[in-house]
Amino acid sequence: MSLPGDDLLEAYEAGVRARRLRVVDPPMPDDDGFDLVHGVDGSGPSSAPTIDLAPVMALPAFGAMLRPALERAKRRAAGVEKPILLPWRSIGEHFAGGFWTGVHFINAGTGTGKTQFSLQVTLNAAAAGVPVGYIGLELGDDEIAMRGLGLTALVPWSHLFTGKAGPTYLERAEGAIPKLEGLPIHPFFGDPLGFPVGRVLDIAKAMRATYPETDGPGSRPLLLVLDFLQLVGDSPGERRDLRERVAHAAYQCRAIARDLGFAVLVISSIARDKYDLSALAQRAGLAYDEDPDGYPIKRRIRAPDVLIGVGKESGEIEFSADSLSVLWRVAETRNENGVDVVFATVKGRATSTTWSALHFSGFRFDEPADRGAAVVQAWRDAGEARAQEREQKREAKGQAKADKVTTDAAAVARYVLEHPDCGVVDARVNAVGNDSARWSAAKARLGAALAESPGKGRSKLLAVDLARLPSGVASAMGVTS
Repeated sequence: MSLPGDDLLEAYEAGVRARRLRVVDPPMPDDDGFDLVHGVDGSGPSSAPTIDLAPVMALPAFGAMLRPALERAKRRAAGVEKPILLPWRSIGEHFAGGFWTGVHFINAGTGTGKTQFSLQVTLNAAAAGVPVGYIGLELGDDEIAMRGLGLTALVPWSHLFTGKAGPTYLERAEGAIPKLEGLPIHPFFGDPLGFPVGRVLDIAKAMRATYPETDGPGSRPLLLVLDFLQLVGDSPGERRDLRERVAHAAYQCRAIARDLGFAVLVISSIARDKYDLSALAQRAGLAYDEDPDGYPIKRRIRAPDVLIGVGKESGEIEFSADSLSVLWRVAETRNENGVDVVFATVKGRATSTTWSALHFSGFRFDEPADRGAAVVQAWRDAGEARAQEREQKREAKGQAKADKVTTDAAAVARYVLEHPDCGVVDARVNAVGNDSARWSAAKARLGAALAESPGKGRSKLLAVDLARLPSGVASAMGVTS
């Protein structure tokens, strides 16, 4: 028995409503064979599925966010809430004064000083009263302590570590201890079984519990340093591949920044196939103007996307980052005092892209006295060298082409001399493989030395005047005057 029209329409509309309400289990045909979703005829009436419409969650309201956000903007404008200051004024300018709440990634290759960079940031923040959680997954107690002593006492930490420090260095290191003992730095280290990502969150929670915000959001800034990202392991019972682990850790850091009010500095390794950053930097278009003294100003990056993807698992890093920077050495600036490096910020959610130069002595970073002039000069010299190399290649290619024409001209002349009164076609076929372009070029090179005279019919006979041979062709033929 078929359903009356009204019942059919009612059943169909019930199926549509069910789909709009995202019923998980699709409605089955009723006992009479009628499909409520697709409206297939059956016999007998059927009822629509029932759905519990009781709210399962409270819907957030955008309007409720506005006033708290404005109040926080006012606190920042008034200087109540401030960023975490960095040791270098020029680098702080990349981030509108320093690290604001958020996740800040730095990509750097092996041996570029990324651990010293992160430790300098740590010591500077702690000296300003900002508590720091430092997760050093490649370090141990002695090494991080010696690095801290070296940075504070202006002593190469490696001398302390390898026993090369003499009495003067040791005395200076001892004098640095009182400056460091009371700093709110909390170091954590890796272990043979790996450093689970969940422990990063535990550390952040413990720090926020120890240092609560007592005067509203941003009143107690905290810094968490993770050195470095690719060494974070799985939580117990999990087995992820590297990309999944990095993605999990990166978004864990973002949650810590957002929910607990941290600035999180994450050091990340550069992919091995991207170690030659000088070539990538050229493509990225690091640009600048010069002040009257020749120092670079108004530093900018024309194509930052070129450098965004240099890190391992770069996609996961980029998506979770509030800022993303790259650190690399400018090898041409190396001397007995160290080497200059470039710190390029290629992504900022609230800031623009820019670059600055620093000087790395081998154990600490400082702002160079020349404000990056040596780096700019190295780029200029490299650019001139590349231009010279291109010109040399162009000239070599032109010379090779001219030599080929001369060789063909000599072959034509030699064939004509060996075959008196030969025709054009005969000479072209045997001397240059019947190649019209090569024949025309060789003929032009011989000029007046190649004479044509009428032959039978429309053919022309050839002859060579040795006295008129161009010197290059004569030399190629071994003909002396």
